[in-house]
Amino acid sequence: MQAIASSTALKTLTAFEACGNGVDDDAAQLIANSPTFSNLIRLDLSWNEIGMIGGYALATSPTLNNLVSLKIEKNYIEQDLESILGTRYPADIYRSSLRL
Repeated sequence: MQAIASSTALKTLTAFEACGNGVDDDAAQLIANSPTFSNLIRLDLSWNEIGMIGGYALATSPTLNNLVSLKIEKNYIEQDLESILGTRYPADIYRSSLRL
C-alpha cells in the first residue's frame, strides 16, 4: 500500500477498490493521508481489517474531500466511530456495518 500511496503517477485516480485485500489500520491511515488519493470520488474498502484507528483516520482525512461513495462494510469499526464517519460522509454516500 505504501507504494500506491506515494505514487505521483496515480494522482488522477478517481476510484480505488481494495475489497478483501487485508487493508488494516496502517493502510487506511496511508490512504486517508496521502495526496495520491485526493481526487478520489469512490473508495471501497469493504471486507478488510480496518479497526478504530483506521476508521478515525478516514473520518478525519485531510485529503478525501471529493468522495461521493465510501464503502467500508464488514470491517471492525465500532458504532461510535460509525457516527463520526456518518457525519463526515452523509448517509447517501457512506455505508458501513460491523463485521459479525
